[in-house]
Amino acid sequence: AQMFQADADRNGQARPSADPARAGALPGIDSTSPVLFPDWGVPPSSQHPYQQLSSQIINFLTPPGSPLHPPATALNQFFQPDNIRDFLEGYAHFHVHWSVLHIPTFRIMETYVGLLACMCCVGACYSDRVTGANVREMIDYVSPALEVSSRVLASLSEDMQSRPIHDYQYLGH
Repeated sequence: AQMFQADADRNGQARPSADPARAGALPGIDSTSPVLFPDWGVPPSSQHPYQQLSSQIINFLTPPGSPLHPPATALNQFFQPDNIRDFLEGYAHFHVHWSVLHIPTFRIMETYVGLLACMCCVGACYSDRVTGANVREMIDYVSPALEVSSRVLASLSEDMQSRPIHDYQYLGH
């Protein structure tokens, strides 16, 4: 074997192929290809699925008794149906790098709304429809809603409030 092969660096270590056909999640498939996420598990009989998802997310982010009036907030702009679709397509870029979901069994219409909102925030990072500041604003809406709806986060928050801050210094650094 030669030390300097075409696909090896100076130390003889293999290096990633620059072959464009292998740039996607699967060999020969572009990472944004609908083959990875053809329909997000949306049943064919479902009408206006992205409108339904938009309503679910906005309701999740503005619980009953909330002082926010959804039509008057940025939520409707960020989480409108066309953006939801775009953000989920953007999420596919992230999924290629870190596959958190099991796509063959994933059903977007049945998933926890908090997960859906998080997926939209991740996908928004890849979108040209919103700015980085908009993504941070979206996250500022999603984080408290997750804390309220999660028993684990709620118990951690209660525990953190009852102990001195120096007990939790390792969490931030």
